[in-house]
Parts: sequence; C-alpha cells; structure tokens
Amino acid sequence: MTPLTTALLCLLVFGANHFVWTASAILYHRGITHGALRLGPRMRWWLRQVGFWTTATDLTGWVVMHRRHHHYADVEGDPHSPHVHGVFGITWHTILSFRRTVIALRRGEADYVRFARDLPPPHALSRDVLFLAPFALHAGIALCIGVFASWWVALAWFLPYEPLVRAWLVNGLGHYAGGVRFETTDGSRNSHLAAWLVHGEGYQNNHHHDPATASYAVGPGEVDPGYWVCLLLDKIGLIEIKRHFIETRGAA
Repeated sequence: MTPLTTALLCLLVFGANHFVWTASAILYHRGITHGALRLGPRMRWWLRQVGFWTTATDLTGWVVMHRRHHHYADVEGDPHSPHVHGVFGITWHTILSFRRTVIALRRGEADYVRFARDLPPPHALSRDVLFLAPFALHAGIALCIGVFASWWVALAWFLPYEPLVRAWLVNGLGHYAGGVRFETTDGSRNSHLAAWLVHGEGYQNNHHHDPATASYAVGPGEVDPGYWVCLLLDKIGLIEIKRHFIETRGAA
C-alpha cells in the first residue's frame, strides 16, 4: 500500500471504530445510567449484546459501578476516585472494582443489587477470564491486519478499544484538576483536556451538578462532541433525548 492509502485506511478504520465505541459508551452512560436518553427495547438489546464487544465492558457491571461512583462520589466506596485511590492508582483500581462489581452482582450482594434493579443480569462472558474476550477478539483482528496489510492500520483498529487511558482522563483529571463551575459535595472538576479527548466526559463538575442531561457543556469554550452523537442518534430515530441541557442555576 502507498503511504496515502495507508493514511486514508487508518483514518477510516479509526474513525469508524471510534464512533461505534463512543456511541456505545455514551448510551451506557447518558442513556442507561442516568436516563437522559430514552432507548427502546431493541436498542437496549443491541447495546447489551453488541456493546459488550464494542466497549469491551459489560453493560450491567459498568452501569452499577458508575451509579456507585455517583452515590459515593470521592469518599470511601467510590470505585474510581483519585481522592480515595490516588490520581495514578485509579486505573488499576477501576479494573479491580469492575471485576468486584460483576462478582458481587452474581452473588446478589445488596449494596450492588440495589443499583441494578432496572438492569439485566451481567453478560454471560463477564466472568472469570472470559471478560477479556472482546480484547482478545480485537487484538486478533489487529494482528491479522498487521500481518497481511499494515501495522499502522492494525494500530488504528485496536486503539479505540483501549479504555484505560480514557478512564484515567475522565476519572483522574475530571476529579483532580480543572475548574469548578458548580458547588457540589464531591471533588469533581471540569477538565477541558479530558473533555476534548473523551467526547465531553471531562466536564465532571457540570455532570455531577446535574447528571441526567444529554449535554455536559455549559459555558463558552466548553465543547461536548458526545452531545453531537446524541443529536445524530436522535435524528435517525435510534434514541430520544429526554433532557438536553444542564440546569445552570447556582453556577459560579
């Protein structure tokens, strides 16, 4: 392949995979977790079955862990707070917390089940080492692309499925460094860097002030690409946005 062909393929593969990952992650968070988006039963089924492979994360485990994050925000019990686990320790602790969440749900532990009353059981492959199946699948596809086509295209394929850097940007920087627009009871911050890199999710202070909205941007200079994805999915009829914008009363 010529360098131009390789570059175009990289952009195409990365863009397509990143959009699918982003759309799935946004529906996990803004739709299922907080109810800002209305999803029909078919969309919920698709998200549960396909989302496991596109986000490399079980829907129910992810939603319960995130609801616990809001309930115990930045105090003991928060599964991924830099104020509890350290700004550089939360990546590893997020992995442990997710595994702990799935195990607790399967055991029926009350402090986890109460956050899952509207959710299906965890995915059948989210147990033991089988939760690595999506990573193995995408790594295998990337390996085949690298061997038979281009390692640059292989990297473009695999990068969208790497969740740990995104998790650190949102959960680390988003609760450690940045501005504060609203007074909340936690340590949430608005990180422009995290928001630009992770489809608007870095505006954690805005989000913790009013979680159930499709857009997390409030003031000038705040850009939320995740909201654009919501608008697109709403426009083509896959979802319905129930609430668009954050209540700004009390903003600094």
